[in-house]
Amino acid sequence: FVVLSVIFIFLILGTLSRGAWLSVLVIGLIWILMFKQWKLLLVGVMVSIIALSVIFTHKEMTAKLTYKLHQTNSSYRYANGTQGSALDLILENPVIGYGYGNVAYKDVYNKRVIDYPEWTFR
Repeated sequence: FVVLSVIFIFLILGTLSRGAWLSVLVIGLIWILMFKQWKLLLVGVMVSIIALSVIFTHKEMTAKLTYKLHQTNSSYRYANGTQGSALDLILENPVIGYGYGNVAYKDVYNKRVIDYPEWTFR
């Protein structure tokens, strides 16, 4: 269980999603307070201190982390990528649509990408 938990935490942190980080932190704190696991809190604080010291000794990692934490729109995909293009295609043909499934979307997307230069993912 502990090994899977550590792997899960690293995967969540690897997403660079502030919402996921916050949810893991809040759930962890609630768990510690409910079950009064003070040793776990101490270990968590020590691991956090070590992790922060490692992060701040690597300048490029610090720059990327700072950029991600200051980013107000963490979903670049929406405006210019797959979600924004899907919305554009839905608005073009809202009642009938283009069919179902990933193949239909890819066919229509690849044909229409020329008409939309703001779509990033091509």
